[in-house]
Formats: sequence, C-alpha cells, structure tokens
Amino acid sequence: METFWRDVKYGVRLWRKTPGFTSIVVLTLAFGIGANTAVFSVINTLFLHPLPVDRPGELFAVRTVDVSTRSTEALPISYPNLRDISDTNQVFESVAGHSAPTTLTLLESNNPRRLFGELVTGNFFTTLGVRPVRGRFFLTEEDASPGTAPVLVLAYSAWQARFGAAEDIVGRPLRINDVVFTVIGIAPEGFRGVNAVFGPDVWIPSMMADVVLPAQMKDSLRNRSALSFRGIARLKPGVSPTQAGANLTTIAATLE
Repeated sequence: METFWRDVKYGVRLWRKTPGFTSIVVLTLAFGIGANTAVFSVINTLFLHPLPVDRPGELFAVRTVDVSTRSTEALPISYPNLRDISDTNQVFESVAGHSAPTTLTLLESNNPRRLFGELVTGNFFTTLGVRPVRGRFFLTEEDASPGTAPVLVLAYSAWQARFGAAEDIVGRPLRINDVVFTVIGIAPEGFRGVNAVFGPDVWIPSMMADVVLPAQMKDSLRNRSALSFRGIARLKPGVSPTQAGANLTTIAATLE
C-alpha cells in the first residue's frame, strides 16, 4: 500500500504539471485495455469455451432473410413462422426459439431490481440437451396457452449472485413485472443460453410474452412481421446441412 500511494501521489503531480498530455495517456490506456479485454472475452467464449450443450455440432440457427432487399443479412424470425417450421420440417429433431434478452423488473420487499430475461419455447432446453442442476425445466403444457404458466428457470450465476445460492430457491415466488412467477429450476453452471457473451438471469415460457414484453411487442406471438425470436434447431441423425437447407427453402417459399 505504501508503494501504491507513492505512485498515486506521483501520478497526481504529473497530471497537475501536464494535465492535457496525462489525460490523453490515461484515456489511451483505458481504451486499449478495454478493447483488449472485450476481444479476449469474445474469443474466449466463442473458441476456447464452446456452448456447454449436448452435441453442439448438430445445432443450427434458423433465421429470416428479407428477399425484397436482396440482402443476405440473417434476421430474427417471427413466432408464427417458427412454429410452422417446427411443425412441417422433415430434417430436424426439434426446433426451438428464444427472444433477445429483455429488461425485467424484480420487486422484492418493495425494492425494484433489474433483471434480464429471455422468452423461450417449451422445448428450448431439451433441444440444446441441457439438464438442470436443481428442479426441472419447462413442461410442454407450460408453453401451450398464452399467460397460463407463470414459471421461470433461473440462471446459475443469478442464483449465486442475486439470491445467495439459497437452498430453498426452487419453488420460491418472484414478482416480476408485477406478475408472480414460481422458480421451477436452475440451469447448469456456465450455461447462459446461445448468446455468445451476454446471457439472461431468467428464462420464461414464450407464452408469457404478453405479460413481460413492452406494449409495442405484446403481439409477438401472433404477428408474422414481428421478428422477435431466434430459432435454434437440432438435425436428425443422417441429415446433412445441405438437405436441411433445401427443406427450409421449400418451407420458406410457402410461408412467403
């Protein structure tokens, strides 16, 4: 600590003598260190620590392409289109969907706290081949009818950091966006969904969209032009990506 304070005093004296130059040096170092940290975080997540799911090489993204603009940009997909692809494809074992992380409000003892949550289809975790460390994941009937199943799965990191790894967390009610949800399970350590760097605190059934999404997005489950979900699919054994693409092209033509 003595050496540290001596360095601080030296830095302050230097800053007083040449404030402009010293400020530029400090900002340059800050941006440089921040950029390197961000790049390493992405590379570490994408390449050194791949998704902690079962057989990740069988998973493929299902996205939308706007043919009217001749763009090849991959866009999110609407919930109705995602359901039609799930019901009519011949190449996937299962097709799941998840929203982008959205801001939620957790109310505990009249003290509001911010959470990030994702809406997911009921087969999201089974499609990925993930198993809970506590409790269970969603049942089919919990994602069948709008607004009927206020349940959630808690991220392991949120359980540890926000709830102190409470042993009684499964079954606990949490008031989120003024709706009482019940914690039914905890995702495994290190799992944060399929977003590479940033993951949610909670996962909620997609049928609860009208409850947790902002007013302008409450029609997401019915509106084919609302690109609110990301599709994730697992190939059937023996099916190649080329075959899957051809089947999706046929389905896309019908949807178009």
